[in-house]
Amino acid sequence: MSTNIKTAIFNTQYFGCIPMYQALIKHENILIENQEYFQKMSYRNRCEILGSVNIITLTVPLKGGRDQKIHTSDIEINNTEKWQTQHIRSLQSCYNKSAYFEHYAPELEQIINRPYKNLHELNLATIKWVLKKLKYTGNISYTEQYHKTYPEDSFIDYRNQFIPKSRERYPTNNYYQLFQQNGFQPGLSILDLLFNEGPKAKSILINSQ
Repeated sequence: MSTNIKTAIFNTQYFGCIPMYQALIKHENILIENQEYFQKMSYRNRCEILGSVNIITLTVPLKGGRDQKIHTSDIEINNTEKWQTQHIRSLQSCYNKSAYFEHYAPELEQIINRPYKNLHELNLATIKWVLKKLKYTGNISYTEQYHKTYPEDSFIDYRNQFIPKSRERYPTNNYYQLFQQNGFQPGLSILDLLFNEGPKAKSILINSQ
């Protein structure tokens, strides 16, 4: 792990994108944003996985829609829609033949099926699970109030840097993907890397530029 002593700040994502974890894993001190306003067109309530034909977006439905101007921690999940079943089935369809699907699937199903009230709780659960699987040993803290900016001599602000429309902007070392007939697809959910590479995921993230 990097000896970078600056604190790196990240917003929460739903099974976040590989570029986010690629940045995170190289810092010993990370700060998770707890107090931001919800941003639409982001990975906060979606993730992208690779299907046999194209990229599939898994979206967590929200009460009141995505245009709300409230804190992410106050955004409630619309659990009247059976999104959990759809997400689990999609993951099974896309990755049941991958090398490490059976290893991770039981715990993932438990995470997805928990009765979360708000999006922030769900996202934090996915982040904690991923960091455990990556054997991240750094320090994790959480914001207690929102700050638009942080001193650049002590912080690196990654909030809102990793977004769906910029998926191909952040290079990751190529790794094995189950469906590669259309070429390597960068910037997908961290689940794509874990399902395909398992314990090698951490070294791939660390060694990527």
